[in-house]
Amino acid sequence: MENMLCSSELAIDAKEVVEKCDVPKEHGNPNCFKVSALAEASLDLWFIVYDLVGDESYEVIQPFFLSPGALYVLVVNLATYEPRCFPTTVGSFLHRVGARVPHAVVCVVGTHAGGERVLEEKCLDIHRQIALQEKRDAQGLSCLAQVADEALAQDFELRSASPHAAYYGVSDKNLRRSKAHFQYLLNHRLQILSPVLPVSCRDPHQLQRLRDKLLSVAEHQEIFLNLHGVLPRSWQVLEELHFQPPQAQRLWLSWWDLAPLGLQAGLTEDRLQCALSYLHESGKLLYFEDSPAFKERVFHNLTRLIDILNVFFQRDASLLLHKLLLGTSGESEGEGDSSPGMALPSLGQDLLQATQFHHYVEGFLLHGLLPAHVIRLLLKPHIQAQQDLQMLLELLEKMGLCYCLNKPKGKPLNGSTVWYKFPCYVQNEVPHAEAWINGTNLAGQSFVAEQLQMESNFPFTFPPGLFARYSVQINSHVVHRSDGKF
Repeated sequence: MENMLCSSELAIDAKEVVEKCDVPKEHGNPNCFKVSALAEASLDLWFIVYDLVGDESYEVIQPFFLSPGALYVLVVNLATYEPRCFPTTVGSFLHRVGARVPHAVVCVVGTHAGGERVLEEKCLDIHRQIALQEKRDAQGLSCLAQVADEALAQDFELRSASPHAAYYGVSDKNLRRSKAHFQYLLNHRLQILSPVLPVSCRDPHQLQRLRDKLLSVAEHQEIFLNLHGVLPRSWQVLEELHFQPPQAQRLWLSWWDLAPLGLQAGLTEDRLQCALSYLHESGKLLYFEDSPAFKERVFHNLTRLIDILNVFFQRDASLLLHKLLLGTSGESEGEGDSSPGMALPSLGQDLLQATQFHHYVEGFLLHGLLPAHVIRLLLKPHIQAQQDLQMLLELLEKMGLCYCLNKPKGKPLNGSTVWYKFPCYVQNEVPHAEAWINGTNLAGQSFVAEQLQMESNFPFTFPPGLFARYSVQINSHVVHRSDGKF
């Protein structure tokens, strides 16, 4: 029989609604996805803290880092909070968490605690609106389950007779699945801790109160069963092996890399998958066992992965240009080491290269377009091997962050430049991607005879970023495509 031990780790997901101005900013971009650690030696607890950022652009990738065993801390700036802003700040975050992780535990924290009367009114308003939203959501889910139940009572041919009928053309199997999903969401509502906890970063007593609150929740056995449950010793050994050299320096591990680690931990192949699934749900790594392309790969270096993802959310043109120039200088130094007699680029070449980079950055910020070789330069400090770059691009496509614009699936491009489209950067106007890539005049854009426009409305029961991932997956079936926001 294996040795057993108690898990002593807890993941906390935090989301900044408004940047905390009374906290000193770190060097670099303060509004970026972060992962850090917080230890509590007295209770033998180790908190893995994910700061999910209050930027809507990050909603595409947030669901991949939301785990069932996490405590979600929603930070609200009480100095700027207005009741009319509740749906777009507090309400939207609760919907996103509830859609991805039903029955999650949420703690609402109010920062910038000012006057006591105003503070109390705002905290009460947040509490009241949360209760009203939960009531509306429960009623909406009940109605959806009832509609699905009524549709099931009808024959499939009867449902398919009219396109205006509820669940038109939906099979009984999928309809039963939808009904079960609605019922599950109805029975597993968010566990929102009450009341709203006001905290000022300048008051050490309030900070200690927040710390005590988080620790008391972490110690609650009925809330976090995994934290206090008994786990196989081999699972912890496998986790430790992931973060030991040489695999600790790598971005991802293949199944051929994982198999020896599993044997070292005393795990067979089927039990190795169970252990990886647990580590995925615990927020320790990313393991997509339901994906044919990624089920034999594990992204265990989440800190490095998040640093890479942050590169694509930086909307500062000067910073992006700086990264490109650094990537180019790094390549030049490498080439110079291998060929000492190679001539250095002239000033004219540098100006031409800078102009090209400026063109690429402009296309990225306006139309979300980037060629593969420019992506490689942007990620030069993070990725060295071409295999890692290709794997990362496939992961970005799975996340719905980008898709390949001009590469037929399974066919080479015969030396042509591979372009990637990042829909989250698309501006209000419909971009002319082909004209931008070819450098032609936008007025000369060819006329498209037929267009298919799709308008979708996703209710709160759908996880965030669902449409982005859907739009990426259907790209191979679209002949001519143009993304826009309306």
